[in-house]
Amino acid sequence: NVGFIVSRHPIKLAEQTRPFPRFTLTLPQGDVSLWNVHTYKALKSYDKQFKQIQLLTEAVNKVKGPVIVAGDFNATEMSETYRRMNALLKNTHAEVGFGFGFTFPTPGEGWAAFFRF
Repeated sequence: NVGFIVSRHPIKLAEQTRPFPRFTLTLPQGDVSLWNVHTYKALKSYDKQFKQIQLLTEAVNKVKGPVIVAGDFNATEMSETYRRMNALLKNTHAEVGFGFGFTFPTPGEGWAAFFRF
């Protein structure tokens, strides 16, 4: 899956970390490390998703300074992958967001068959 990052501030590829590349967002206050994440779906590939989160948390732990990890984690608050990320980082949606904050299955895959429109 390809993700997009849009910013009014300069962004550059900082490091081709696995499983997701790390970018540097240059702000007037200083640089911020940024990951744009889209993990495997847990219903189909829990072991693969767990490995992605394990590698991501290791990469985030190596970086000094502020970080942003954003994207589609395909996980709920009850999952182990969510707990790992939540132990490392703050969940902005939980702190200041509103509305749905969970992953919704896409039509035609797994449990999504029950939610077709």
